[in-house]
Amino acid sequence: VDYKITIFTGDRRGAGTNANVCIKIKGSNGKSGRILLSPDSSNSFKRNSKSIFGIQVPDLGIIERIAIGHDDSGWGSSWYLDKIVIRNEQNGKENY
Repeated sequence: VDYKITIFTGDRRGAGTNANVCIKIKGSNGKSGRILLSPDSSNSFKRNSKSIFGIQVPDLGIIERIAIGHDDSGWGSSWYLDKIVIRNEQNGKENY
């Protein structure tokens, strides 16, 4: 199943990150495992930005939990995550 992950970085001083960001998603039908969210542009994870990623994993069912983090690499690795939206492209359901 295709999922679209939209990540909103907040609008605070020092909010962006240059670190490698990963996500794990747990649903009623299983887990995604650790997924590296490769930057889609040089603007990914910058202050007050929206970053969009597509992933393909087995149907996870109802999203129950997510874990997101980074590896502290690079200069300015701290990060202010505002929100995440995960959309199942097959059925159109969105989770916040």
